[in-house]
Amino acid sequence: MALITNKHKLELAKAYSDLISTGDVYLYVGGISPWTTEASPPTPIDKDADDISIWNNMVFCKKVTNKSFVVPRYDYTAGTQYEEYSHDTDFAGLKFYIYSDDNSNHNIWKCISNNGGEANTAGKPTVTNIIQGGTANKRQYVSENLAADDDGYIWKHMTTISTTDYDNFATITSDSIGAWLPISISDIIEDNREKAVPGEVYHIAIKSPYTLDSSATWSGVLGKKVTLIGDGSDFEGIIYRIPSGNYYIQIVNKGSGYFNIDGIQVDGLSTHPTLSGSIAWSDILKPIVSPIRGHSYDAVEELHTTRLMVTVDLAESETGLMSENQFRQVGLIYRPYAYSSGFDDYTYANKEALGTKFINASGIPLYKFTLNGPADLFGQGSFSAGMTEFNNNVGGTTDFIVTQRNASADVAKGKVVEVVGDGTSGDIYVTFENGYNENSTYSTITTSDNSDYTLLITGPTATDTAEYNAVVVPTVKQYTGSILYKANIPPITRQSSSIQKLRLVLEF
Repeated sequence: MALITNKHKLELAKAYSDLISTGDVYLYVGGISPWTTEASPPTPIDKDADDISIWNNMVFCKKVTNKSFVVPRYDYTAGTQYEEYSHDTDFAGLKFYIYSDDNSNHNIWKCISNNGGEANTAGKPTVTNIIQGGTANKRQYVSENLAADDDGYIWKHMTTISTTDYDNFATITSDSIGAWLPISISDIIEDNREKAVPGEVYHIAIKSPYTLDSSATWSGVLGKKVTLIGDGSDFEGIIYRIPSGNYYIQIVNKGSGYFNIDGIQVDGLSTHPTLSGSIAWSDILKPIVSPIRGHSYDAVEELHTTRLMVTVDLAESETGLMSENQFRQVGLIYRPYAYSSGFDDYTYANKEALGTKFINASGIPLYKFTLNGPADLFGQGSFSAGMTEFNNNVGGTTDFIVTQRNASADVAKGKVVEVVGDGTSGDIYVTFENGYNENSTYSTITTSDNSDYTLLITGPTATDTAEYNAVVVPTVKQYTGSILYKANIPPITRQSSSIQKLRLVLEF
């Protein structure tokens, strides 16, 4: 049997993060045509045909720059039992940490003790509950709810999320991608690592069948010192009781270097003083060993981070992106090439595609034609009415098919994905597909605005021929680069004066 560990998955996430830092990863959007069932898009398939379809429907791409590791979000909720940290527990899917907004500080706390499996009642951990050290040292210490009316929980501060990271990456349950919290790579340096101590013991739990509320278990030892026998040194605890609540071991000195613990002594004795049968304290109490490098040394690793979130804002002013329409496909593409009419994108020399890597902040794989007539478009009585026909139907269930023609033959074929225009002129954005309709006579789009070339436009209700006086070529070359991630989603509507924030969560 074998196991891929969380640390392995984290290293993959880090490598992906580094890949994005090179500036070669772009988010793409596309898919203006409706799904059969809009609320239930088809599942993407990892095959070449699906990649070709994505390119055929792509309308825009933008460089990815914002990224963060993320973990599932667990807001502190009263009445919830949280899992306490233990060195011998697999925490996959368990709530062993919480998020709390403490005086507008976005804090994450790890549960050190849940008071013997009790549901919390005392309220969220806060920096004002820290009993050792001041606020400046909160990463080193713990927040304890051990007063008469408290729930007995002990929390270890892991990190404070910056307001910028929180605004960019934090999501809530109602979001389509679920609830996530960012964990910055910066949280594993400086204060955390300087203050983390390998082999500290923050907590001593109790083993079944013994319980924290049994007076027999603690008979004769209240206020007595607890020490450890093992490879570490200097640990010291005192047995106390929460007023009208459970017994617990107050940690006086966490010690250091405890990786292997062979025994426990209370008041210098290895066995319980009153229980019959000379029960060893090591059969009653369980010291919890810290992570190898100490609690909070590496918040990213300790919170079992195996996911990376990327975010891209699509503003109204994005050059070339449709201003008012819908898109239904998003994903990531690595190292697309810049458009050039002077090379064959699919010929390889020296194991590299010919051409130039695309490096701009954003780009489009579409051609833009500026129409200049005729006066009557689509039989609507005027060019303006014809443009309205475009706008009313582009993105509908039936595509507008565009065929570029010269005097003797059809040249290329594609479909309209966006229309921008007024009563005297208009721009249409077209994605051309090699082999569209399996007609081998179609070839590469001609960028000439010579009057010999026209566009045959077949709409859902009419067909017409339009002249054009200008062509703007794509900036991104179709079918280049590697599609790394793909998602089919319910439609997102582009609206004037708005920004769409797209978030993708990558799991490793």
